[in-house]
Amino acid sequence: MKTLKLTSLLAGTALVATAVFTASCSNDVAEPQALSASNQPISFRVQGGIKKTTATTTDYLNAFVVRGDDYEGTTLLSTPLNAVTVYRLEGVNNAWDYNPKGYYNHAADNAEFFAYSPVSKYVSNGLGGVVDDKKLVYEVPEVTADGNTSQEDFLLAYKKETTLSASPVALQFKHALSRVFVSATNTTSSDVVINQIALLNLNSVGTLDYDSDPTAFTDTDIKWTFTNDPAEDKPLNYFYQLPASGVVLKASAPTTLITSVEQGMMVMPQSTTVGAATTYKTYTPTPAPNPGIGNTGADDDIDDEDNFYLAIEYTLANAHNIVYVPATTGLVFEPNKQYNLIVKFTGTEITFDPVVGDFTPDIVPGEDTDLMP
Repeated sequence: MKTLKLTSLLAGTALVATAVFTASCSNDVAEPQALSASNQPISFRVQGGIKKTTATTTDYLNAFVVRGDDYEGTTLLSTPLNAVTVYRLEGVNNAWDYNPKGYYNHAADNAEFFAYSPVSKYVSNGLGGVVDDKKLVYEVPEVTADGNTSQEDFLLAYKKETTLSASPVALQFKHALSRVFVSATNTTSSDVVINQIALLNLNSVGTLDYDSDPTAFTDTDIKWTFTNDPAEDKPLNYFYQLPASGVVLKASAPTTLITSVEQGMMVMPQSTTVGAATTYKTYTPTPAPNPGIGNTGADDDIDDEDNFYLAIEYTLANAHNIVYVPATTGLVFEPNKQYNLIVKFTGTEITFDPVVGDFTPDIVPGEDTDLMP
């Protein structure tokens, strides 16, 4: 079998968005006591060319929230921008504005800026905290079929300016979350109907320290931290919204994307631990009941609530099953990364292999160089 390649899914760079705005003092804005040498307010440009994804369209980044602190050496002088919303001007290309205007302290010689987008209801603690408590808390919500809860492509940017001038501050936004797709291959002689898929036992609330560059992502330092308190971290089961009739995986079918291109699940970056061996729950007769995944207290619930599992509800050879599949090793969900969990139906055991790469314009099943092995 050929090696799976994810050129469209994996060959990419950090999301960046293009926008430039400059703002000047208007007559009705009070003159600040401390002005930059140029007497110009702080302005921004957002570097690069925007890349279209199913989570982020060309019109997506229409506003961001920014905090700016200026310093003399390492001594904090002021916070000229304290959780200020910068917005795109409607009908004007690459024009942005914000009020009230912010100015560097006249004695400042360097500054730090941290920004996030979109202006989100899932952010708490925000950017307006005291300088020695630079903590942002974000919650990745679950997706609900009724549409009352949706997810967003949460973006972060950080910039340290060592030379202060009237030139715009250049921000480069990166994906702060992980994005997870599910594919499957069927090597059995029968069709498989996949009714439900869920990512189980993932922390949904993380804290980000932006006292240093929070966008310097590595696989050993994912930046987001957790309290390990279930009441605060809110572990969630993330359910994909599949068609009511399920997704049919034909006998001997090659690798097929089960979740649609719009169904890349956003999850909080985190390290997971390996659960117990694959657990199967079988239901008969056919047509089977629809017990669902992870119903607490029911006989179809998994006993282990501490480790990560990929849960799949499916029908194969007239047997209706729910299977809880652990990762073979501790799976690390990193910021700014996409994951394709490839499920293998072999007739004896169900496993999955994760394939990981950077965000790209889209995930497109296609030829050998795309999603198909």
